[in-house]
Amino acid sequence: MSNGVGGEPIDLTVPTDADAPPDGAADSGSTHKTVISFNDKNQLINNLVWTKTQLGFGDSDNLLEQGEEFLITVNLRALTTELGSDTEFTLAVKPMQGGSLIVTRTTPNTIDKVINLR
Repeated sequence: MSNGVGGEPIDLTVPTDADAPPDGAADSGSTHKTVISFNDKNQLINNLVWTKTQLGFGDSDNLLEQGEEFLITVNLRALTTELGSDTEFTLAVKPMQGGSLIVTRTTPNTIDKVINLR
């Protein structure tokens, strides 16, 4: 994920999930500003837990600023129905300001334990 040319910084403070064991949904008292939601034909989860890893250049704060890139990893533990093969799903990244980023993908014919859906 990277910020558009001249875009305002996006706060990527990660959400918290203090449940034991973690359920994959962000805590109601979490201070994160960017919300990631998931939906498919079976469910809508409005506020998932996610993590970030800064790639390349950056100043190590929680802001996605012009020229910076982050890898976002979304925790899908909160799903009530597991993703199956050939299932279309959508992730929506919604910062507090600016437009949302909508990513729609379809799972492959065969599901492995770890899959890269680039």
